[in-house]
Amino acid sequence: EKYEEMLKSMIERINDLEIHCKVCERVYRKEQYTNLKNHIEAKHIDYIKFSAVPVGELFQVEQASE
Repeated sequence: EKYEEMLKSMIERINDLEIHCKVCERVYRKEQYTNLKNHIEAKHIDYIKFSAVPVGELFQVEQASE
C-alpha cells in the first residue's frame, strides 16, 4: 500500500492525454500508466521491500539502478 503511494507520488498528469515521471520527466500517454510505473521501478527505485504476510518477515530485493 505505501509502495503504491510512493509510485503514485512520482507520477504527474500533464494534461488530459499525457502523464510523466516526476524524476526524469519522461512522458507517456495516460493509457500507458502501467508502463510508467514499470519505468519508475526499473530506473528510479534501488530497493524494493516487501512483507511476507503469513510470517511478517521483511525481505529486501536489490534492483539495478541507473
